[in-house]
Amino acid sequence: MFGRLFSFLFYIIIAYFVWSLIKLIFNMGRSTAEFKHRVDEAGKNSSQGNRKPGRDVIELNRDQYKVE
Repeated sequence: MFGRLFSFLFYIIIAYFVWSLIKLIFNMGRSTAEFKHRVDEAGKNSSQGNRKPGRDVIELNRDQYKVE
């Protein structure tokens, strides 16, 4: 009787550890995907930050109309 009770508790503990391991694996995958997404966004923002849209435009005063 006690043997069956202990084996039942043992199976419950093993199932809990397996469930925790599966959750850990999926959470690691999600965290890795979020980290890669952040790295991609940071790379995209830094490359856009270096190249500003108005960088090729030269601002002149009203008296400077020299065309080359």
